[in-house]
Amino acid sequence: MKFQRQAKILELIETNEIETQEELSSRLRLLGYETTQATVSRDIKELRLIKILSPSGKYRYATSAQEAENSYASRLQNIFRECVTSVAAAQNLVVIKTFPALAPAAANAIDAMRLPNALGSISGDDTVFIAMKDNESAVEFMLSLLHIENIAIIEQADIVLQPGFTVLTGETGAGKSIIIDSIGAILGQRTSRELIRSGAKKGFVSAVFEDIPAALKRQLEELGLDTEDDGTVRIQRELSAEGRSVCRVNMRPVSASVLKTLSPYLINIHGQHDGQKLMQEEYHIDFLDSFFEAETLLEQFRPMYAELHTLRSKIRELEKSGQQREQRIDMLRYQIDEIEAAQLQPGEEEMLTERLQFFENAGQLAYSLQAASKLLSGGEEDDGAMDLLSRAADELADVAALSQDLNNLSQKAEEARYQVEDLAASVAMLAADVDFSPKERDAVEERLDVIYRLRRKYGATIEEVLSYHDKASKELGELENADDRKDEMMEKYHR
Repeated sequence: MKFQRQAKILELIETNEIETQEELSSRLRLLGYETTQATVSRDIKELRLIKILSPSGKYRYATSAQEAENSYASRLQNIFRECVTSVAAAQNLVVIKTFPALAPAAANAIDAMRLPNALGSISGDDTVFIAMKDNESAVEFMLSLLHIENIAIIEQADIVLQPGFTVLTGETGAGKSIIIDSIGAILGQRTSRELIRSGAKKGFVSAVFEDIPAALKRQLEELGLDTEDDGTVRIQRELSAEGRSVCRVNMRPVSASVLKTLSPYLINIHGQHDGQKLMQEEYHIDFLDSFFEAETLLEQFRPMYAELHTLRSKIRELEKSGQQREQRIDMLRYQIDEIEAAQLQPGEEEMLTERLQFFENAGQLAYSLQAASKLLSGGEEDDGAMDLLSRAADELADVAALSQDLNNLSQKAEEARYQVEDLAASVAMLAADVDFSPKERDAVEERLDVIYRLRRKYGATIEEVLSYHDKASKELGELENADDRKDEMMEKYHR
């Protein structure tokens, strides 16, 4: 927050004629920054602001060009950590992405540094474009950053490694080995709680790697990790006093073993007893390929080798003992015959289940239909609803001519009589069709049992059982023709 506020101060004094400390503090509060006179006073001292005479004749705050040049490295580190999320270069153009609304502040701060090879900058809400003198200057502007918090005696430190040879010097106890230990932490090496600064609950190390090699990109893809839009890889590791650690690659949680897998592509530590790759045989071929500068040839060779490796695996599979193959053939034939004997049909199980439910409710169904038929049609002693409604319709028909209302009622009664007659006929037909056959029920239950046993073996549904049958038939055909297929593959392999 401090460096964001200071970046905003640089933007304010660049775009406004601010004469007093009170005016600067007031403008910051309007922008949402909680400040006091003491806070602003400290910021002015740390930024080494001076007062210059403006064209209007007033004295205003401004930056000192000389101080900006002298504090280039430290200021750029602070802005990078607090405002900037990524940096990329394309030819002589540097593109800086910031947090929302902080791009103008970052641009003003960078302009104040008076970079010798910078031609100019332009900013939007969260992006700054800087035109450099040439392509080389743009590359040199790119940063690789190591950030350390609460590790050993270091409370907080940012280390910017620029292109070229960097030497870390200092007397015994200055913290050189702490930096190496911090690098080891992001490389997935084993850490201990003693590495955390005394009195702190957590330690934190992060690093930004740029211009990553193609081999690392492939490794990241195999692990399901992506590089950021600017092609950088950000690794973070948080250490707790309880001994736990949390690792992230481009903000995605990973295990320490993943960091160890990536480490040979990132940093190679050479010491009396340390070596990331030299002692691991699987990387020796990479050294040989690198020596011959054969990357282009390797890119062409890899897919062909992968195809050859797959072909060799299939040939070895076909070369299994004849006994194993015959056992598998017998098993597949048994399974195929069992499924074919059942003559399964899609949707058959649902239809049989519905029929079984009918049998289970057949008694109640027959009783209800017969009772409804008697109530509608009547019996020997009692009149049914159809007879009663017919008599009512006749009575209304006798008086229908007396008024329009009676005529309407008579017509409705006549319609109701026809509807009840149709209903009675339909119910009687259904009652006659209820045929409860114990033999048919047994047949349905046996068929459902066959389907259930097949589903337990070959799939959750009839469709899955039939799909298994197709796969098994295909595998059986391949095994029965294994000798022919093996000869074809051997010919292709040697070709």
